[in-house]
Amino acid sequence: MIALLIALSGPAAFQSTETLDQLVERFAGAPIGAEGGARAAVDKRLKLAACDTPQLSWRSAAEDAVVIRCQGPQQWRVFVAINALPKAAPTGVAAAAPAPVAATPVG
Repeated sequence: MIALLIALSGPAAFQSTETLDQLVERFAGAPIGAEGGARAAVDKRLKLAACDTPQLSWRSAAEDAVVIRCQGPQQWRVFVAINALPKAAPTGVAAAAPAPVAATPVG
């Protein structure tokens, strides 16, 4: 009886990791492996519950990882590491001038 119920329920629906990769690429603005893109694809072994509307956000202001969240009945969260973009040097900040040093004769 239980086997029949399991057979009738059909296969479990899982979230496509390829879809998550595409969402991260659009969110970050760069493909997997590129500067500013994901370091690697989402692990294909993950069996995440299907999600109608995954939500993406930066983990922090450093923009070093994207967080993908599902707020559906079976909630989950995945962190995707990002290849950091080189940070530009601050502009408008003058370098401090070296302090004057008085010469002292030796000897």
